[in-house]
Amino acid sequence: MALEVFEDALTFVPCFAPGSSGEKKPVVRQNSFGDGYRQTSRAGINNIRKSYRLGLAALTASEFQEVDEFLTRHAGSIPFLIQLPGPDGQDPATLVITTTAVIGTDWSPSYQRGGLIDLTMSVE
Repeated sequence: MALEVFEDALTFVPCFAPGSSGEKKPVVRQNSFGDGYRQTSRAGINNIRKSYRLGLAALTASEFQEVDEFLTRHAGSIPFLIQLPGPDGQDPATLVITTTAVIGTDWSPSYQRGGLIDLTMSVE
């Protein structure tokens, strides 16, 4: 599983922790009328918003620093390429692993025994 931007990449390949998850949420427009009727329509062409909560477990201090600096450089606005875990990381027709452009929206470390660090991050 690799994190990379179009011209920027990590020097190691992180492995996503079990329990990483994704969510798909449709973005719609709704009008409600006085008689209880509600009309709903898509908000744009690509109205399914996808977000993922990914975990990187047992990072060394230098690996954590590298990922933290990578996400900080991208500042929540510069997309990077990632291979998502599970079925969202695969083309459903061929089950071939695909690469998706995402933006890192937030991340947080959890310090463990032995100097290792678990990192949880959200991407959209």
